[in-house]
Amino acid sequence: MQSRYLLDTNVFIYAFNKELELPEAYYCTTEISKNELLSFPNITDEEKAQVEKLFSKLKILDTNKTIEANAKLIGEKYDLTTADATICATAYAYDLTLITNDPTLHQVKEIQIEHFYFS
Repeated sequence: MQSRYLLDTNVFIYAFNKELELPEAYYCTTEISKNELLSFPNITDEEKAQVEKLFSKLKILDTNKTIEANAKLIGEKYDLTTADATICATAYAYDLTLITNDPTLHQVKEIQIEHFYFS
């Protein structure tokens, strides 16, 4: 069975900066990550186009009332931002491994989390 991953925003930042491609697997993300990337200060039109192109190839998961409720609980329990808590709650709801190097998210025990490494 193919691995199933939810990509956190920082994965995209590192990937764009190093022009990396991820190994074959089932990858998805959230609208939150897309919005975070597109809202960076001084983002160029070319960079925006790169983000749009990449996100057009990924499954973007929707949130729902259950995810929102779990995000509130996770956010309060671990003192996370709404965006981070929602990303974690989305991974939980869809039973996905969250790929992130954000140390704050590695404390969330309700989900499986993996670091990513670049050589």
